[in-house]
Amino acid sequence: MLNTIGFLFIIGIVACHATMLRFAQTPIGLGELFIALALLLTIIKMLVSVNFTLSFSTKVLLFYWFFTLCLLGLGFFVSRNLAIGSESAIHNAIAILFVAFFSIGISIHFGSGQKMEKMLLYVSIVFLLFQLSIFIAAKTQYSPFGMELFSANNHYRFEGFADNPNQLALYFCCIPFVFIALYRTGNCVVKMCSIVAVLLTFYLGYQTKSDALLLSWCIGTVAFILITSLTKSRVSMYWQPALAITSILLLSVLLFFFAGSTKIYSGALSAIEGVYYGEGGQGAVRVGLWRNGLVALMESPFTGLGPGSFSGIDASFNNTESHNTIIDWSLQVGVVGLLLLVIFVSLAFINTWRRGRIDLMSGLLALVVFAQFHYILRQPLAWVVILWALSANEQPRRNSAVLPCSKGE
Repeated sequence: MLNTIGFLFIIGIVACHATMLRFAQTPIGLGELFIALALLLTIIKMLVSVNFTLSFSTKVLLFYWFFTLCLLGLGFFVSRNLAIGSESAIHNAIAILFVAFFSIGISIHFGSGQKMEKMLLYVSIVFLLFQLSIFIAAKTQYSPFGMELFSANNHYRFEGFADNPNQLALYFCCIPFVFIALYRTGNCVVKMCSIVAVLLTFYLGYQTKSDALLLSWCIGTVAFILITSLTKSRVSMYWQPALAITSILLLSVLLFFFAGSTKIYSGALSAIEGVYYGEGGQGAVRVGLWRNGLVALMESPFTGLGPGSFSGIDASFNNTESHNTIIDWSLQVGVVGLLLLVIFVSLAFINTWRRGRIDLMSGLLALVVFAQFHYILRQPLAWVVILWALSANEQPRRNSAVLPCSKGE
């Protein structure tokens, strides 16, 4: 049975994408308020709990955020001493603190991988039904409720209640793999519903016209098929990881070559606000953002420059994101902080492999691919997916109910 805190977290995660509904001139919306209330109730529950224990994934997460926040603080002082601070430093600092407390809160509240999986399934169902209703309304009436739900650049891009279609695409990135996990439960009715949900996700996600989303789906799906085939073959288990990685890389190179590198990247790199609405040159703009971001990183490569945006279209330090998670995160926490993130995500990948959760591994891989074209670490859903992978198959804490999950749990 879903309790109040779990319900607030689920509604909050779904509503966080609705940037159109945020309060004027603030980064706060309904989703953030729901999550803040859930965090407050979680803290109260911790204070009154007699037998309170932390799961392994929560301990790892606390360790990660402690050192990451220290690096952010150190980078902030470095950028101030160099007189190259970002105008959006405070905004970014608040956003990072928000996702830090959010990720710790859901890890403490849900605890086990089984509960995390059930929560993400609820999020996926609610989000999918919500977007379907908005899409139908937008099809019958161009601007329902006085809001433009499609953006135009010689074609329509479905954006729901988000200001940017790519914010919506992030949600669609991992949802198919959540329903693939549900499909493995074995019930005939559940299997049929899962197939319908996956097809519906592909259809609605395609309407965002995000090439980064399509690329992440392709690589995630290919990875799922390949690794599933390898695990069912007679190949030695010691060779399976190497063969899986090699096969995925080869197929990715072939896809890149035959589909045309210019076509893929000129579209997949077109997410920057105010630029992707323009005519042409999006790929060149994104490459410029990456280059200028790397130039800015050279000012403080090890500790970073603290919270903020340090890239720019024409030059570095123009208060613009690079729209690449690796570069944007390195700019804030340095190479040391990036290494911490790589280790953290690698632990999640290793856990999914050890547990035989190929569906989960493929979903996490799709998220990683998507992150190469967008900065996603301020989005709560990204941390939910990572924690789902990290906590998969953990035993529920004492006195906590066991919830249904996929086979292999």
